Amino acid sequence: MMEADTMNARMLKLCKPSALLLATVMVVHDGLSMAQALPKNDTRRPVGIQVPHRASLNPANGATPNGRVLREQSVCPPGHPLREPLNFAYQAWEQMASIRDYTCRFVKRERIDGKLLPHEFMFLKVRHEPFSVYLYSMGPSRPQGDEAIYIEGRNNGMVLAHTTGIRDRIAGTIELKPTSPRLMNDNIYPLTNIGIQNLLRKMIGFFEYESHYGECEMEIFPEVKVDGRSCSCVQVVHPVPRRNFKFHLVRSYYDDEYKIPIRFEAYAWPRQPGGPPVLMEEYSYLDLKLNQHLTDEDFNVNDPRYGFR
Repeated sequence: MMEADTMNARMLKLCKPSALLLATVMVVHDGLSMAQALPKNDTRRPVGIQVPHRASLNPANGATPNGRVLREQSVCPPGHPLREPLNFAYQAWEQMASIRDYTCRFVKRERIDGKLLPHEFMFLKVRHEPFSVYLYSMGPSRPQGDEAIYIEGRNNGMVLAHTTGIRDRIAGTIELKPTSPRLMNDNIYPLTNIGIQNLLRKMIGFFEYESHYGECEMEIFPEVKVDGRSCSCVQVVHPVPRRNFKFHLVRSYYDDEYKIPIRFEAYAWPRQPGGPPVLMEEYSYLDLKLNQHLTDEDFNVNDPRYGFR
């Protein structure tokens, strides 16, 4: 197993400027660190965006009132640089129709109140109908063993959770609103917004909105490795800060086999001219196992495999 220091020291050798630009995103499997083999100041090379609620995208933004995203309702003009990123996202959305559930190792990093927080590692079970999430914290920034379950339309809309702290071991399983301060601590988005399908909703809504404006550059980098898997990296850049644009640079990594995004990065504009972009959000869905036939038992606090009390 590769040690964290060795991982951080291992950098990708750059190709000639005229050559195809490639990058590798690597994740340590013991859940202790994450490294990207990328030059710090190169904004052109592959190196998170607010997630709307499931039903918040309206038809003008590419979705029906019940939250179903439709390619035919795209408002992106032909020839706009965002047309191709939207094609990737819509194709992935259609691919998700064949995926009823999955398990994965989820890695996230977010900047909150100006501070870039450490990577968080979690094990996830996700089912699409009804939308259900089981989360197990793998550390290191949050205690290993914390668990949470959310099922849309059940438990009065509450998240069932427990931590490994002494107080909660006594209290047992507690019910919390998804947006409660306790759950939102060190999180930009609530648990109800987790998952690849929600990521795609975010990306489609984002690109559809931004397609009303110009000042957009797009590039696609093939054969980018994310934790050893071959991906196509779709990069969107807004060179000039405008209030119409939330981020300077967005990268979405689509698994070449699964045809769905397994990594997403979002950056703010450099703090100084010529400086590196500022990482705001990054999310990775690794070790994906699709269509695992998850049942209600997988989202049951009484499942003996879990630590709920």
